[in-house]
Amino acid sequence: MNNNKRLKPLLVVPRTNEELRFFSIKENLIPLGIAYLNGMLRTNRIPVECINLNFVNGSVSEVIYQTVKDLNPDIILCGGTLLEYRAIQNVFKAARNANPNILTVSGGSGISAEPILFSEMLDCDYSIVGEGEVTLLDLLVALECGNDTSQIAGLVFKNNGKYIKTNPRCVIENLDTIIFPSYEGLGIESLFEFQKNKYRYLHTDYCFDNIPRTIPMTLSRACPYNCKFCFHSLGSKYRIRTFDNFFAELEQWIAKYDINSFILHDGLFGINEKYILEFCYRVKEYKMNWVAQTRVEIASVEVLEAMKDAGCRSILFGFESYSQKILDDMNKKINYTDLDKAVANTTKVGIRFHANLLFGAEADDNETFETSFNWWNKHRDYGIWWFTIRVFPGSEYFKNSFKRRLITDTKQFIEANIPDINMTTLSSYDWNRIIRILNFMRIDKYNYGHVISIQSDKGEALLQCPKCNNKFNVSQVTSEILKSSIIFTCPNCHIDRNYTTKDYSFEQEIILKEQLECDKSQNLFIDRWIVSRMNYHRVAIVGSNSISDIFYSELLRFGIEAYQWKLKILDNGIFNERKIIKKDDDVNKLNLDAIIIADYDHYKKIVQYIRDIDYKGIIDFAVNAIFNIEYFIIDKLHS
Repeated sequence: MNNNKRLKPLLVVPRTNEELRFFSIKENLIPLGIAYLNGMLRTNRIPVECINLNFVNGSVSEVIYQTVKDLNPDIILCGGTLLEYRAIQNVFKAARNANPNILTVSGGSGISAEPILFSEMLDCDYSIVGEGEVTLLDLLVALECGNDTSQIAGLVFKNNGKYIKTNPRCVIENLDTIIFPSYEGLGIESLFEFQKNKYRYLHTDYCFDNIPRTIPMTLSRACPYNCKFCFHSLGSKYRIRTFDNFFAELEQWIAKYDINSFILHDGLFGINEKYILEFCYRVKEYKMNWVAQTRVEIASVEVLEAMKDAGCRSILFGFESYSQKILDDMNKKINYTDLDKAVANTTKVGIRFHANLLFGAEADDNETFETSFNWWNKHRDYGIWWFTIRVFPGSEYFKNSFKRRLITDTKQFIEANIPDINMTTLSSYDWNRIIRILNFMRIDKYNYGHVISIQSDKGEALLQCPKCNNKFNVSQVTSEILKSSIIFTCPNCHIDRNYTTKDYSFEQEIILKEQLECDKSQNLFIDRWIVSRMNYHRVAIVGSNSISDIFYSELLRFGIEAYQWKLKILDNGIFNERKIIKKDDDVNKLNLDAIIIADYDHYKKIVQYIRDIDYKGIIDFAVNAIFNIEYFIIDKLHS
């Protein structure tokens, strides 16, 4: 193309969740990579137009079609992760419908992971592999001048219907040479408005700002570690900006947007303690709230105190596992005892932290899962989340899974939205049992807060924190919104909790029944927990749901002496004795090995009720026996 004029690109932020985009928690509705490209284009006087589909109503097809008709761009730029495949594809299709001659250019981690395949799937004209700032500029200049694009490093292009990948481009060694991001045209004020609704926006909950104006920033690119579940789309060489360069950008955002907080989007904040301490010394003067992601081994009291003093309000740790076997298998290069240190020191200093545990590593088995699960169970109050490992193309786990033929078609795997696969040596039964445990965990109200009242007409709700019992008001909520599970932060103890009015007991019951049915098909029965593991021979079952009935019948079938004690908890917290097989004062006369609670929604109140009638024996839970794991920690109060 040589038309003696500057090409006019349209830069598009894809809409990743069309139905729930205004109700889902999103970490960043303006991707930082797109903002960097926007800055490069504008600095080089390229007449770029932008549209952020997350802040525009209407169908993607109609919005893009009309935008292309109205603006008449020469090129449309859109990219993202492999999970955004359909979203990017829809953008390109709509653009071509409006103008069959428009050029389509993609990029992002999806292209970097699978350059040829993802380009084919998107049917784009050009794709940029790795860092895009220099490559995109080279491509636009070549197209304007009619030069040969096949000599541009870091590019995938279509030639006679086939995609060709050029030589790799070297990473940008000096990050200070990169032009600052630009949020012009990307909806920055819409983002700030969106942040006011704290139930919608995860990172503003971290920052404690009444009227948050939070912006993403980065100090580094890539990561010096090579965890097997990771793929580094920006290269494998870890590079850092100078502090002078970083703070020049920060000052720009303060002056331009009056920001009061920032998010460090680095995969790794700080390569060592000295670096972090120097950053804290520099950032303190700005009186900013900020959050960061870092590794557990830097979590010394000295470093954490410096971070807190400098405005850090929350840290995201990658715990991954409490099993050393799994940490080694993942190539994490940390010791499981570092997790204990991070929890203890962060709690002592008073910085909130978030962390993840992962299941599904190649070396995972029942023992390694139970090791991590038991540790998590003792630390539930800290809001540590569980996830299964998603095997992303480009990662070592993906390469191994492909070699093992666990994945046989990468295209189908991406089209299926990167589904969970069993990389472990666990049988299908054991794998599915653990998946059910994790699914049950996600809707278990063990640590949920209490919704006391809702005034939908005022958009307000009164909540109560389950940790410190503090009552507090939240705004911009309705009865409809609180039917979903929403995260709020207690202003007293600063702990995140889920709040919802939804009753999950039906979904939980389905999961437990599925496990029971699966056990029967495998000739596995609940007596493995009741007798083989816990050595119970005489028990009482407490509950008023179908699980209590099934559980009672199963115990009788195995010759276990069982008593059924039906209690139903009412909304006001008072027990309704629907049917009593044995009276309250008989419980202590039965010489029970344990009382087993089958009600999993109000079990804390039931435990208290049982203790109030002076029962001092073991209180266990049907969920433990069904999952064959100590899901609810056994209450072993003795006289």
